[in-house]
Amino acid sequence: MIDWLAEAEKLTGEKIRPPAPLPPDPTPEQERLAEWQERAAILEYDAELPRHVAEGLASLFLMQRPSNLRADRWQQLIDDAGRLADSGLAAKAYQLGWADLDLWGCSPGFARRLDRDGLVMAIGGRRVLRVTPECAEISTSGAHILRFRPGKPLYGAETLWSAVAA
Repeated sequence: MIDWLAEAEKLTGEKIRPPAPLPPDPTPEQERLAEWQERAAILEYDAELPRHVAEGLASLFLMQRPSNLRADRWQQLIDDAGRLADSGLAAKAYQLGWADLDLWGCSPGFARRLDRDGLVMAIGGRRVLRVTPECAEISTSGAHILRFRPGKPLYGAETLWSAVAA
C-alpha cells in the first residue's frame, strides 16, 4: 500500500500534516440554540428592539402552539408579531414610550380581553398604519381605522412569550 503523505513529502520537501478531523454534527439542541441566537440578534440589531424583547420574540417564534389556541390564530399571532417587529413600528413605539405589554401583552390563557391585550393581539392580520404616543392605527376593511391605545390597565396581562412558556 502506498503512503501518500510520505510520497507527497518527498515531492514537496515539506512536512505534510493530515487534515484535521471534521467536527461532529451539531445536536438538535445546538441547532435550535443557534437558530434562537440568530433570530434574537436580527430582532435586536435589524429591528432595533430591546434585547429582552428580541430574546422573547425569538423564543416565541420557535415555540409550539398552545393547545388552547387554534392553529390559524396562532399562526396569525406569529405573523403579526413578526410584521410589527420588521416594520420598525415596534421600535418606534418603544421610542414613543410604549411598554412591553402595550405591544406584546395578552391575557392569561389567551382569552381575548381588550383590557389586557397588547397591540399584536388586536392586529388580526391587518396592517398597522402608524404609531403615535397616543395610539396605533390599524387599517380595517373599507376606509375604517381601528385605534389601539397604549397605557390601559393591563391587570393580569403577560407577554406572549411568557404566556406560551407557562
